Amino acid sequence: MTTRKHIFILMLLAASLATTSCGKARREDTPGADPRYALRTDTPPGDYEIAFTMLSTTVASGNGGSVRVDMAITMNLEVDPADADGVKRAVLSFIRLKIDTNGTHFDSAAIDESRIPKMFPTETTAYGGLTKLWRDIEPIRIIVAMGEDGSQRILAIEGANDGSAVAEKVRSLISSAGFGDDSSGGAVHDMAEMLPPVPVGVGAIWHSNITTTDSDLGVSGYEVECELMAVEDTPEGKIATIEYTGDISAKPNHTNRKGMRIKKVDMDIQGTILLNIDTGLLVDTSAKVVSKLKVVVRGKSSKLSMNIATDLLTRRR
Repeated sequence: MTTRKHIFILMLLAASLATTSCGKARREDTPGADPRYALRTDTPPGDYEIAFTMLSTTVASGNGGSVRVDMAITMNLEVDPADADGVKRAVLSFIRLKIDTNGTHFDSAAIDESRIPKMFPTETTAYGGLTKLWRDIEPIRIIVAMGEDGSQRILAIEGANDGSAVAEKVRSLISSAGFGDDSSGGAVHDMAEMLPPVPVGVGAIWHSNITTTDSDLGVSGYEVECELMAVEDTPEGKIATIEYTGDISAKPNHTNRKGMRIKKVDMDIQGTILLNIDTGLLVDTSAKVVSKLKVVVRGKSSKLSMNIATDLLTRRR
């Protein structure tokens, strides 16, 4: 039987991939109308608040049951100026965690101590486990390197031993919010690959190949179709609205670091990007994902059907 813990992990993995990939007829590329804009991603030095939300429903075959998760993570991001190689050092920390799943409601800003048993608190209730998770991750600082190519790679997790259960939980949470690790540049890097190599105008359609390898799902190399829908003047700069669609179908037969073997992946994804053309900041990215996975957990095969909606909002303080 696939455990709810493993289902939850797979939802985070699918969410981390949701920024990059619905099956429909392929349209021809077109440059769009004048004026045309050079689209790029960047995170200028400064202090930011990042708000990530995910609403997902996962159904496992057999007796695996179903899990519904409504999650919100709020983080602080401090970005230093670039060094001589164009790499920026950034520090990421957690501000708030809210999770509503199958009858358990948790908000780190309003922890109810009366709901936590005095004996074996993390083993006896989901609420106790989420409280422990929050108290483990709240003091942690994640050091991130931001490359000129848009990559955001985790360099270190201060406050947790490398390879520990706490460190792995932190990696799962922040990878779902778009930050990469040793094998993946993260969602922002994927967005950078998604943007066109030449200036485009409103109405432009283009296709981009995403090369990132997802170390948990074992998937790499897929195409997305993008369209520049609008450009709006705002006090913060010109904001471009880009819509994208894509699909992934693969049989990776890949065993990830959590011990799950991913036999087959089918995903249909559509999303929207709000990009500040003047600064390169990804203001908002959202995606809806319909996916089916065949996995093996502890020697047992299972099929998972998932519907996921994610949103990643970045606001400069």
